[in-house]
Amino acid sequence: FSIKGIVSIMSPGIGATITSDYLVKTAIPTVLKKLREEGGPRRIIWHWDNAPVHKAKVVVEKLRQEHIKIMEHPPYSPDLSPPDFYLFGRVHSAFSSRTFSDLEELFREFSSFLYSIPLSEFHSVFSTWPDRWTTVIKTKGAYII
Repeated sequence: FSIKGIVSIMSPGIGATITSDYLVKTAIPTVLKKLREEGGPRRIIWHWDNAPVHKAKVVVEKLRQEHIKIMEHPPYSPDLSPPDFYLFGRVHSAFSSRTFSDLEELFREFSSFLYSIPLSEFHSVFSTWPDRWTTVIKTKGAYII
């Protein structure tokens, strides 16, 4: 997601793992195509956590080839990751007590939920993100409660 809301929802498939190959051949091109089709920003800054697949040489090289700036993320810093501090809690609250008849229903409901989040909330997440950086620096890396 971005300041403009959900960019794309995709899955590598039932039981599949997200690999560097999936990111390079599917996920990154899909996201970039959507951003560029919608007249997205001329300059894109890509942020994600330090999962090994995100740091894989082929993934980093793919982003560089696309002229994407990669925003570094400090290790063990969920307070600085928008999915961690904003999205995952919302998803957990909305889905933790629900059951689904199959994975297709889950994916439909999950997608519908994400697209129902008001754009103003995404804007708020990203506009207050620098304040979180400042707070973490001031607290010398302590978690924000």
